[in-house]
Amino acid sequence: MDAGTAMSEQKARPSQVARQLRVSPKSVCRWRRLWREGGVRAPASRGPSG
Repeated sequence: MDAGTAMSEQKARPSQVARQLRVSPKSVCRWRRLWREGGVRAPASRGPSG
């Protein structure tokens, strides 16, 4: 389990998780949604965008 998943399970606010992982709160919300819908493996990286 990665740090983001662990913090999500602890009910940390998206802004707190984002600050710890140095990402945007929007990314954290998206990861949480993917995690709820598809399980732990769903938010896996899809590589760089663009």
